[in-house]
Amino acid sequence: MHDQVLASETNLRRITTTSLITDNWYPNLDELAEQGLIDREQLDGRTNEYTITDAGYEALLTHLTWQAERIETNDQRAQRWSQSPRLQLTGRRGGKYTQTGDATARMH
Repeated sequence: MHDQVLASETNLRRITTTSLITDNWYPNLDELAEQGLIDREQLDGRTNEYTITDAGYEALLTHLTWQAERIETNDQRAQRWSQSPRLQLTGRRGGKYTQTGDATARMH
C-alpha cells in the first residue's frame, strides 16, 4: 500500500504541476480515476461527478506534506542567510572591488 501511495503521489505531483488548461482537465481526471485516486460517476450524457477515494486522500496528504516541508519561513531564511559566507564590498580600486569575506568579486 505504501508503494502505491508513493507512486500515486508522484503522479499527482506531475499532474498538479501541469498547467491548468481546460484541454488537460479531462485527461488528468481520467488518469486519476484509472489510478484509483478518484471515482467517476456519470450523471447524464455530458456530466460526470468526481469524488476522492481513500487512496487519493492519502496521496493528497502525502503531496501536501511534501510541499509543506519545503516552505521556508522568514526565520529559517534569516538563519540560513546569517550562516552563509557573504561578500562585503568596501570600495573600488582600479576597476576592482576590494572585499572582506570569503568570496571574490570583480567589476565587469
